[in-house]
Amino acid sequence: MQARTLTIITVLLDLKNAFLLLLREKSKNPALLNIYAFIDICAALVRQGKHNNRTVFESYLREFCTVPWGRCSPYDLWSARCSLIHAYSPLGYHSSKVGKAKPIFYYSWSERREEVEKVLRSKGYREFVLLEIDHLKLIAIDTFNSMHRRVENDAAFENRILGNAEHFLFDLQAFKLEAELSLLQELAKRRRDDV
Repeated sequence: MQARTLTIITVLLDLKNAFLLLLREKSKNPALLNIYAFIDICAALVRQGKHNNRTVFESYLREFCTVPWGRCSPYDLWSARCSLIHAYSPLGYHSSKVGKAKPIFYYSWSERREEVEKVLRSKGYREFVLLEIDHLKLIAIDTFNSMHRRVENDAAFENRILGNAEHFLFDLQAFKLEAELSLLQELAKRRRDDV
């Protein structure tokens, strides 16, 4: 892998660690925001051509997710992502249309599914998906791992990611890491050439 690719992967690992830390701290809703943003960022890196955000998001999930979907689809997650990020709500444009995505509510390790479902029904919600937050976490990590494996083995795919990451947000530490990795790769190339 090229130095820039390794640096991008390092930044993505930091983003993954951020939502895992939020989950460990029992900050469920901030973790959800970060998980959806993480999926969005990974999807943007692997996109082919110019497509709308929904197509990019759903295509990424369909291509790289290896875990069973359960009660939700890539479209359902897209709808939930939009509602959460834009309105901090399980209800949004895509879930308010009849016959479209059902709103997604979440429960975590410290909650009983039955209890959460009972409370939601008492609040008037009838048609919804109740998703364990660990399942969404698993989808985010699984798709990232699948993408990472492909980057390691497919130079054309790596080049696509590099093209999509032209203006990727690096902090000073990431720029320094990339410079150091580039130097190490150059030294290794010189050694191979000398042999």
